[in-house]
Amino acid sequence: MKKAVITTAVFALITFICSAQTVLDTAYIKCYYTYRYMRDTANISNMRSDEMTLLIGKKVSKFYCYSAFQIDSLMISISEGNGDMSDFSARRSNYKGGEYFKVYRNYPENKITFTDKIMTTVYLYEEAIPIQEWKIHNDTATVSGYKCRKATCKFRGRDYEAWFTVEIPINSGPYKFGGLPGLIVKISDTKLNHVFELTGTETVKEPVLFETRDYLETNRKDYTSVYRKYKHNFINFLKENMGVISYSSDSPLPVWNNDVIERDVK
Repeated sequence: MKKAVITTAVFALITFICSAQTVLDTAYIKCYYTYRYMRDTANISNMRSDEMTLLIGKKVSKFYCYSAFQIDSLMISISEGNGDMSDFSARRSNYKGGEYFKVYRNYPENKITFTDKIMTTVYLYEEAIPIQEWKIHNDTATVSGYKCRKATCKFRGRDYEAWFTVEIPINSGPYKFGGLPGLIVKISDTKLNHVFELTGTETVKEPVLFETRDYLETNRKDYTSVYRKYKHNFINFLKENMGVISYSSDSPLPVWNNDVIERDVK
């Protein structure tokens, strides 16, 4: 029988920061992706899957997890008086947890704004839109219903294979990927530890929103260091950062060999 004794800090996991939102742009196309990723490289069967959304406007795009968005929206709704925390627990079960990161691309300013929530801290860093040096191949295939062409690149410690379609002539894609003469329909590293695949698109007229929160502004290197520690050993992270008193168990919690997507940061 496992047993854990923790401070109220752990219960802060259910506390969401309700925020104002700023309209950055109006999206004209919404792309849906499935993101499959390796949680533990020591257990290759332990793949996770998130449903992701890419909103593309003429100036700004936003890539985010659909489940995380729904959970945040639910919490904001409850904070406005539409239910209580017990109601939240019941309704939250409709959405599986997912990664909380968001990637905003501001094309006129050539800037990416990246945000993520680790426990109760919401991190933010900015960087120039990264350039992938693509090699376009003659290989063709039908992927997710689109006629696609193959491209490959090296990016931040991984070798990637992508399939893009000129049927959607947008030089964008999931996460931080882009720069091809068509939408990236599928992209994966060669070890298949991180796979993004398009599942559908629709024409929309929808605001691209940015949440105004009390962000901890940082840089890519420092954020990745915190994220890696959090994913590697959750209990140790709580002890160091959230004031956990103790943890006892007949068997220890697992330590994951987390495979962070950007491996160039040490």
